[in-house]
Amino acid sequence: MSGVWFVGRFGGAFALADDEGSHLGRPFGLTLTSRIGSVGRVLGQREIEVAGEIDAVGLAERRPSSGQIRLETAGVLRYQLTFRDDTGRPCRFHGWQRLSLRGTPAALTVIDGRLETTAGQDIGRALLRVDQPSLLWRCCTRPTMMGGRTTGAT
Repeated sequence: MSGVWFVGRFGGAFALADDEGSHLGRPFGLTLTSRIGSVGRVLGQREIEVAGEIDAVGLAERRPSSGQIRLETAGVLRYQLTFRDDTGRPCRFHGWQRLSLRGTPAALTVIDGRLETTAGQDIGRALLRVDQPSLLWRCCTRPTMMGGRTTGAT
């Protein structure tokens, strides 16, 4: 099937809300993949469906996730993902990333987020960075054609 494939890998840390005074010290990883029909559709679309894996040590280790990434008018990417924790409880990750062409490159690589149950109970806070800072740029500027498929950098 032809299309544009994006793969994003993020690494960072999280803290559980129950850990009184806890710093972001628990490892947290996120891998997201998305396939979009064409480059033109990517440029005109404000929301894409993603699937991947959340790896939050002691909460949801190597668990499948799915959801959306949405571009908002204020230059913010919103990440909305659902997953099940290690006990099978349904959970969500809500993240945001402010996009700016001015200032520090961190604006393009940092995701600040919250973890909660699907019932709205707070689980904790997470801070993630793109594992390869040039990944976003490569995916957006140089997709590669392979056997009728267009793929982004991995």
